[in-house]
Amino acid sequence: MSELTQGIAPASFKSAASRLSLHVPALLFAAAYLSTVYALWVGVEFGWHVDEPYHYELVVKSYQYQLLLPHWYHYPSMIYWLDLASVSDRLFEIFYPLIGKGQGITSGGYTSLVKPGEIIDVVELSPLNLPEIPFDYRFFILRARVLAMLVSSLGAVWVFLSLRAANLARPALAAALGGSVYLLSWEFGYHARWLAPDLILAQFVALFVFFLAKAERAENPCGWLTSAAVAAGLATATKYTGGGLVPALWLYVLLRSRCSRHALLTTIARHTAVAVGAFLLITPGALLEPLRFVSDVLVEHRHYSGGNIPMYGVAFKDIHSHWLYLIRLWEYYSLVMLSPQPIIAAALAAVSILGLVSSWYRTKSLAAALGFLIIFYSVFFSLWVVFIVRNFLILLPVFAYLAGVGFDALLDREFKMRVGRPRQAAILATSVALAIAFGWNAWQQVAFGRSIVDRGSEALLRQVTQYLAQHASVRMALSPCLAADLAAKGTPLPANVTEPSRALRYIFRERELESSNAHLAFWSATRHDTFDWIGPREVNLNYYPDHSYDVDHAMILDIDMAERMGVVGALRNSCPQ
Repeated sequence: MSELTQGIAPASFKSAASRLSLHVPALLFAAAYLSTVYALWVGVEFGWHVDEPYHYELVVKSYQYQLLLPHWYHYPSMIYWLDLASVSDRLFEIFYPLIGKGQGITSGGYTSLVKPGEIIDVVELSPLNLPEIPFDYRFFILRARVLAMLVSSLGAVWVFLSLRAANLARPALAAALGGSVYLLSWEFGYHARWLAPDLILAQFVALFVFFLAKAERAENPCGWLTSAAVAAGLATATKYTGGGLVPALWLYVLLRSRCSRHALLTTIARHTAVAVGAFLLITPGALLEPLRFVSDVLVEHRHYSGGNIPMYGVAFKDIHSHWLYLIRLWEYYSLVMLSPQPIIAAALAAVSILGLVSSWYRTKSLAAALGFLIIFYSVFFSLWVVFIVRNFLILLPVFAYLAGVGFDALLDREFKMRVGRPRQAAILATSVALAIAFGWNAWQQVAFGRSIVDRGSEALLRQVTQYLAQHASVRMALSPCLAADLAAKGTPLPANVTEPSRALRYIFRERELESSNAHLAFWSATRHDTFDWIGPREVNLNYYPDHSYDVDHAMILDIDMAERMGVVGALRNSCPQ
């Protein structure tokens, strides 16, 4: 009997340990997910974003005309349908009685004068006599932001499931790490609060990767590849740049297929047709309003290839050199996208590259498809002029997935080392590094979200005072307006505040420049470390120095940089009341 119990005990212990090894990573991922959702939620009222009035206007027009067509195609229509879904209950309350009377959602007293090449011309429609708009701007924006946040967060779920389905040594742990890389990125955090298509697109890219990962393990991958084609079509229906997934799918099928050339071409044609069908299902305006559709797409093309609107007399988002654009793009990918701390971001990016190499040895077809996406979008974006980093988040799920694979390869190599102190030291060092990296990212995600709550002029001046006290050994110069604001509060200036000619740093309120009509020598939005700032972290001001709107910050520049930009001179005699 004792021999039996001795055999059962180790077996039951191993079983419990096995279950624990599966559940603990899932719990860690759930903790990362919940902390990120909390950070997004507390900061959802961050101000306003330049795209949001367009979304509200499109929904209002659809309500007024009872026409489910945006008549605006600078973006495809996925975000439009999400906008409608966010207030669907309010719309249903109005339209349900009309439907009951036989007046369908597209029936009503309007006439359409059809132009050549157009099936519907909304310009010629007259608004119907409907009740007052059942939601105001703020109600719509907050609801739509929350819905967009939740949909965007699904990208982490797809990354998690992709890695769980992958042929890895420790898929559960890799899944938790890869999904957490996605969620805990600050670039994900603040972009996810915007009512914008970029992270909606990213989650469809993650879904695409998930379907390819499932196809890798399937004897008959046809269904999974068709699903990947649908995901590619939906990605393109979210933002046109998602179209790069289609050739990536072609490459995957080409490397995976062992059939004849005719069968291969038929398969590729079928998947392309599925992707196009999914795109048209979400964006029917491409067929119903082809002239408007083409016109709006060309406007976006001219915008990104021609240049952005100047700010302070400077084309601050434009890079006219292909190679410089490529360098700045990879500066963002390697030092910013995966963490607000450049060292952590660089380490995670390096692990992603390791994951790509490891994937190549495991499954060349999937590695080639993901590598193609990285190369394709690096070249594609570098052909633009306008540098706006939210476009680059299309590769966030690819980097997150590859980071999970890279961590699995790294840990597997360490666990296969000979038993001894070097093995223990390597495992311990990696564990500590992971705890620091993910702990830091999680803390920053929550802290930056909470910083949005504590904003306003009084809070900003208090934070400036605290900053000056904490850096008492650094000579600071303040703009005249900021110094006057502190004096008006009765705050004595500390001894380290001096003239610009003797200072190491220059601090000024962002709104001072906006009010001064300044013309600067340059103003950067393409580097990761131009600015530091005091105030809420609702956005990365290094890449969006024009996105503060109704939120003020105290900007911090090295004095030499402030002089070269022309900031010190512009604010010397400018103190708007």
